[in-house]
Amino acid sequence: GGFPDLTIEGTIPFSAAASGRALTAGMSPLESLCIAMLAGAAAGTLTAILHLSTGMSRLMASIIIMTGLYAVSLRIMKGSNLPLFQYVTWFAIDAQWINRFSRAAIIVLPIFVAVIVFLYTEFGLLLRATGENWSLVRKLGKPCWLYLVCTLALSNAFIGLSAGLLVHYNRFADVGFGSGSIVTCLAALLLGEAIVLPTSVEKQILAVGVGSIAYYTAFALALRLGLNPWDLKLASGGFVLLAVLLSRAYSAENKGHRIGCNPL
Repeated sequence: GGFPDLTIEGTIPFSAAASGRALTAGMSPLESLCIAMLAGAAAGTLTAILHLSTGMSRLMASIIIMTGLYAVSLRIMKGSNLPLFQYVTWFAIDAQWINRFSRAAIIVLPIFVAVIVFLYTEFGLLLRATGENWSLVRKLGKPCWLYLVCTLALSNAFIGLSAGLLVHYNRFADVGFGSGSIVTCLAALLLGEAIVLPTSVEKQILAVGVGSIAYYTAFALALRLGLNPWDLKLASGGFVLLAVLLSRAYSAENKGHRIGCNPL
């Protein structure tokens, strides 16, 4: 089955701290984003190695790394946040939203294409198969541990890149960036797969983006309609419940056409 990786809540502040500290050290914005990806990949690799070397449960391994990364992030930033207002970031401070979107697309779109191409290679197919059926890949004589390490390293590298872009957009790094990210990602994934039926690799990846946009659009509309910011956590729970119900209803109708792991 899939790997319930909770490292994300530690990866985001850790990668954000690494990216911010890289800027303060004089690195360019692009180099700073690369550092964020490397930090994320390291976090995912540590989770995989801890699970494989000790035999502890996948959930427990990710919780331990997540907790440790929180403390490391505080050490890197030398506090709970790291202001970067005086540094040049990937996004211009006075740019309109369309220009900022374009700057983000310059980074994201090539990675989107590269991931699709990679997942259709032999290594990529075996990597996907490991997530679906670990025993089958092991019976084929393939090194399951390698695919597991690569999967967590790649997924957390992309999470790290997202954290880096968040730092560059907000012009500060904060240890609270990862709070609630697991719930947000789950809701976005479920909404996306209800909107875009994941019958191919391309659609599966597209569903993540569509779900994220739908999730945050719903939040923005709720706030515009007068939702009290104090109720955001309650609203988040409601959105997750709605996403689960929609995903279950839609999955029942198209069960034979879906690919990938069922997050439910």
